[in-house]
Amino acid sequence: MPVAGLETAFRVSHAFNGWKSPADGPTIAVLCEYDALPEIGHACGHNIIAASGAGAAVSAFLVAKNLLSDSTTKWRLQCLGTPAEEGGAGKQIMIEAGIFDEVDFAFMTHPTHVGSSFVRMMGVESYSFEFTGKAAHAAAEPWNGLNALDAVVNMYQSVALMRQQVRPDARINGMITKAGEAANIIPAFTSAHYMVRSDDDAYLSELLKRIQNIATASALACGCQVSWKPLMKGYRPLKYAPALCALFQKHMERISILYNSEIIRFHSI
Repeated sequence: MPVAGLETAFRVSHAFNGWKSPADGPTIAVLCEYDALPEIGHACGHNIIAASGAGAAVSAFLVAKNLLSDSTTKWRLQCLGTPAEEGGAGKQIMIEAGIFDEVDFAFMTHPTHVGSSFVRMMGVESYSFEFTGKAAHAAAEPWNGLNALDAVVNMYQSVALMRQQVRPDARINGMITKAGEAANIIPAFTSAHYMVRSDDDAYLSELLKRIQNIATASALACGCQVSWKPLMKGYRPLKYAPALCALFQKHMERISILYNSEIIRFHSI
């Protein structure tokens, strides 16, 4: 059955030693993240992530049932399937629906070029900005036009200038997605796509507001109108537990899998 309104999400739970509520003991979740990219497929390795998560959850269940049968600790194991991770924000939807409310900590794995258990994932917001002006013939009567291309170029340049004052824990990436129809026509409609990222949720919101202010000022400077809309549900920054990360790394090294102890910052999608 659907989880958090997502047809392709799932949740499997097993309580150990009479666990009935969060007051009895912790809930540990193993995540199976999955999605793919159009025309590319599993470029981010979600086939590996999902399979590894499912295998880890089954292994944890078998170990607890067969090797820890004498334990009296009450706890609950969950395996959560989190879909739409290439922009659909599956986990964020599940978080907002309360699926993680009783989860004390969660594990997942992600293939990358370096091994580390100390991973910080930036939060990200993705927005489209649309500028509306007035078309006119660029040679015959340019004075009758309102140049939406000037507005979007003004925004692009202004955001680029702002980057010098952006903290090192943030990233701003953007592109002009529509610039007009013909060189001899003053463009009446243009658009841009920006992605804003940061480890700090409050700073992420601040940067997004600054970019929206730049868009407003750029439109006003050219006599145009501007509107914006999110292209996906925003991802919040990941909180990681250093003590658990160190414990995970210790046990991986016991089986000769070496990890980097440095904090690795990933930029999510």
